[in-house]
Amino acid sequence: MSVPDTFSAVYLVDLSPSLCEVARERFEKLGWENVKVICTDAKAFRLKNSGEDEIKVDWISMSYSLSMIPECVLSFLRTSNNYR
Repeated sequence: MSVPDTFSAVYLVDLSPSLCEVARERFEKLGWENVKVICTDAKAFRLKNSGEDEIKVDWISMSYSLSMIPECVLSFLRTSNNYR
């Protein structure tokens, strides 16, 4: 699957500055300009446009975060409103 051809935008959210930097470097090497790395707590992250409206998404993936966020179900339910 080609990330640049398949997705208009990809957001990677992580709390670790060092992991965010590794991700930025990796995506830059790959030339994936549509990937945005957001270094913040995933529990507080909200994807909004400039008008402060929540953005609808086609797909949400959580991997390691499911074992690290005690409120993972709550996080998922908050993001589920963003599905198209």
